[in-house]
Amino acid sequence: MPKDTAFLSGTENRSMSLATVIPVLLYPDVAAAAAWLVRVFGFSERLRIGDHRVQLDIGSGAVVVAQGDAPAEPGFSIMVRVASADQHAARAAAEGAKVLSRPHSFPYGERQYTAADLAGYVWTFSQSERDVHPGDWGGELVAGSETEIDRRFLLLSLQRALLGEVHPQLRQASIEADPALSVLRLRFEYDGSPEEEPRNSCSCAAAEVIADFDASWALDEQHVGVSIGGTLSPLAHVGYLRFEEQLPD
Repeated sequence: MPKDTAFLSGTENRSMSLATVIPVLLYPDVAAAAAWLVRVFGFSERLRIGDHRVQLDIGSGAVVVAQGDAPAEPGFSIMVRVASADQHAARAAAEGAKVLSRPHSFPYGERQYTAADLAGYVWTFSQSERDVHPGDWGGELVAGSETEIDRRFLLLSLQRALLGEVHPQLRQASIEADPALSVLRLRFEYDGSPEEEPRNSCSCAAAEVIADFDASWALDEQHVGVSIGGTLSPLAHVGYLRFEEQLPD
């Protein structure tokens, strides 16, 4: 996602995970629990603190295994995104996890399964199969939500980057973000095949835009030649559209 300085530390600390949200889970035997989570779920051990605390990395996320009595009924579950729900479920089952629900595809674009660990904590592992608008399955995007903020952020980022970089051959510049894949797309459309100067200029602007995102995001930079008078094909948000006087029929 775009950088949000409210939830980022200004100083990296080797004694702390870089993850923004870090659940702390209690287990009576920390070493055994950490070893189980590594072997069965594929987490990786990052830091040991005596025999009472272990930090585990989970992709770009993290969890802390701490000394204590696990609740008899936790009353919550933890969701982890995975590349393949089926492969992860097969591994977990083979290693002894109690699979509570097998992988299933849902209308909101996720394929998920749920398993319990050795202390009874419930984990849901979720694979994104496709990008689905919440309105298609009954969800609702709330005004002022992260999605709306992202739209404004995207347009501001693109328009700021284009200042002083708009070449006369450029007809349109548009942008969209795919959070499921962590891909930022930029499309620059030109009169005919783009010449080297406007293409380089727009590439510089694209580099400025992707710099506003964290390192997990990839850039899909598209340069499209459109025949003079041809129809433009923008991405989700148009940041620049050249004024073109309409000729009478």
